[in-house]
Amino acid sequence: MPLRPYTANATVGDLKASLVGRAVHYLLRRELRLLLPGDAGRRAQAELAIMETPLRTLAMSGMDMNLVGAAVDILNYRFVRGFKKLRALKPAPPSSGAAIPSEGEGDDA
Repeated sequence: MPLRPYTANATVGDLKASLVGRAVHYLLRRELRLLLPGDAGRRAQAELAIMETPLRTLAMSGMDMNLVGAAVDILNYRFVRGFKKLRALKPAPPSSGAAIPSEGEGDDA
């Protein structure tokens, strides 16, 4: 089991070597139990897939790479640097989906 320093290439299963990583691992398993209640087979498959997934994959699935970098810093017990990176993240822009017309707009009657 690799120890620190963690990188973005570390898998979620590797994180169990640190206290912060065990907390992340526990939270992920709890979320899986909430997402897949009563289906132990699918939950076990999903957990196995997640444990083998590198942290950088989170960035490829739509998450900001700076967030992954902040998580890596926190996992390496560089809390100040990690939290500074978290504070520097810009909130996601609102989705540009179809706007709901306000009252009176769109009425052709």
